[in-house]
Amino acid sequence: MINPRAAAHIASLWYVGKGSSLYSFASCGAIDDSVIGSVKKEIIEQLEFYTGYGEKEYVQNLKELTRLLEFLVTVGERGPQDGWYEAVVAQGRG
Repeated sequence: MINPRAAAHIASLWYVGKGSSLYSFASCGAIDDSVIGSVKKEIIEQLEFYTGYGEKEYVQNLKELTRLLEFLVTVGERGPQDGWYEAVVAQGRG
């Protein structure tokens, strides 16, 4: 399983705006059904719509999103995490 820094980094690459659930996870570590649903939606969209991309990029996107989904499901639902930004986001990808 990937570490929290890598999960936050992946989420930051895929979120669509500051109001999105992936942004919330990336910035404060909160996990709920909407975050998991957002990742599942991105995986489905990759499978349905982006098959025209180069095979390498397509496979990389699916691997990245699947690893993020595994992290979220394994950690489970939780609220914002104290010190998440300082411990994870500010130090960069791990």
